[in-house]
Amino acid sequence: MNRMKNKVIVFSLLLAAPLPALPEGQLNIALTNDDGWQAHGIQAVHRALTEAGHQATMAAPSDQQSGSSAAMDSDSIEVRRVAETQYSVTACKDDACDARAGAEPITAALVAVDLARRSGDDSWPDLLVSGINEGTNIGVATQLSGTVGATVASLSHVMNSAVPSIAISTDEPAHCEDNESCVIAHYDDVANFIVRLVEVLNERRAASESLLPAGIGLNINYPSASPRGVRVVRQESKMDIGGSVMVFEVGCEKCPGLEIGEIAAATNLSFSPDSAAEPGGEISSFNEGYVTIVPIRIDYTASDYQALSDWFDGMHWESQ
Repeated sequence: MNRMKNKVIVFSLLLAAPLPALPEGQLNIALTNDDGWQAHGIQAVHRALTEAGHQATMAAPSDQQSGSSAAMDSDSIEVRRVAETQYSVTACKDDACDARAGAEPITAALVAVDLARRSGDDSWPDLLVSGINEGTNIGVATQLSGTVGATVASLSHVMNSAVPSIAISTDEPAHCEDNESCVIAHYDDVANFIVRLVEVLNERRAASESLLPAGIGLNINYPSASPRGVRVVRQESKMDIGGSVMVFEVGCEKCPGLEIGEIAAATNLSFSPDSAAEPGGEISSFNEGYVTIVPIRIDYTASDYQALSDWFDGMHWESQ
């Protein structure tokens, strides 16, 4: 079977009707997010994974922590059991803990990984799922995302242990408006996709191997309507806002004229149009109705680092 045909079969499996729960092959899965433990998305995926027969252990911030990127708590934390196999994580300052101060997503993810290990046979979990996030994480928004930040951190062997990780995000359908049942139904669809993906990964892996190649995570964005298919794409260096490619600025026009101690109002996130997205790329594929999957690594090293090394070699370094 050639590689392209094999890929089509896998993607067809992902978009097929929900698979029945496996009598065998139960996986130990850690679950976190940046929207808080009670968010519809994480509750939907916890429910779907549990109903599929997997052991799903959730530890998530006690409240909303979106846009946290790679932030991590350095002070003490407090973990509260809020339901069966569900925990909320609070950040404390000077030993004062307030449930309205949720822990950073990376912190919560590491707690989830540890609790999944302790609730199993003392081996590290098979997978961490971060999400389902309320709102997509596409293009450069990926670097700002606490959902993706938790995923990347969990890939590192220096943070508890390297665990295969998936970030999953979606936009709530516009037609749902304020209909909570409609929103929950959409998250259930996305959660069922994750269950199918996990089961396909589990079926395809060789004995004793991990669900994903070492050091690789997945950043997945699921459209707000029934998907046309699945595409594996490269992350774009642009930003998509509601289907439009945009750039944003943060600035303070009046600040240069301030006297010491004076204050001026500044502009936070002013958006303007950018050049078009790459045809067939991450943003275009998502806006065309495809589930997009971007394989990610924890390594930020530029792919052309050797050429840049030669460039630095040409510099004159002053002795200090």
